[in-house]
Amino acid sequence: MRVIKAFYPMLKKSDDTALILNISSEAGRISRCYRTNMIDYGMAKAALNMATMNLFNTFKDDDRINIFCVHPGWIRTDGKADNRICE
Repeated sequence: MRVIKAFYPMLKKSDDTALILNISSEAGRISRCYRTNMIDYGMAKAALNMATMNLFNTFKDDDRINIFCVHPGWIRTDGKADNRICE
């Protein structure tokens, strides 16, 4: 949200249609929740989905800004952060 807020003036000045694209996950779907693990990940994605909908509602009358939230499908990862970066 901070990045979108910071870039918003540039999005408004764009010669073309501006695009905000959030990358989410099925883990953020509350209506079809089946998971019993990675609760923090699912909560973060649910929050992202809500933020996307709030942005969509905010800009729904502005034809120059498009807002999407996509789920690219499963990506092969163990879902853990690389702690070596923090060392």
